[in-house]
Amino acid sequence: MTTTPSQDIINLFRQRFIQREDCYPLQIAGNGGYTVIREPITDAIKADHPQGSKTISLHSSPDSTTKWLCIDIDTLDEAELRKVQQRVSQLRIPCLTEFSGKKGYHIWIFFDKPYPNRIVRALGQEISPSHEIFPKQDHIETGKLGNLVKAPLGKHQVTNNWCHFISITICWHRKTDAD
Repeated sequence: MTTTPSQDIINLFRQRFIQREDCYPLQIAGNGGYTVIREPITDAIKADHPQGSKTISLHSSPDSTTKWLCIDIDTLDEAELRKVQQRVSQLRIPCLTEFSGKKGYHIWIFFDKPYPNRIVRALGQEISPSHEIFPKQDHIETGKLGNLVKAPLGKHQVTNNWCHFISITICWHRKTDAD
């Protein structure tokens, strides 16, 4: 049985991840596709996500800004993951690494305030030019949503695997003689 997240956890999830309150993508069980629910995302939906009963995804803000960068590493090759983590660490940027629930990892970098997508995307390309970067668009056209990335801490609706954070120490380690 899964415990309902506290209001503090829901608020932290909103603060760090949610950039649009007017709609949300919902992952479809079985095929893993998404449908956009064009109604406000409620605290109940945000609570359902870490309980696994619903899996939501994230868009950048409609004003073409973002408060996070997500680097999508679509392989379970740990050497590839470590290569990207080392690059983030060399830049002394704190991050969280998440198992995506299916075929790889997401590296999440958070900002103190929203920055233009184009600046955040440039940082992502500097860190890892060979991986998918979210947000994917520099500019979100009026009325459009842009691409989505699955929110962490939920259940992947195809594999039934939980999407969880793994150790942050890999991304933020002290420089040693071996480095």
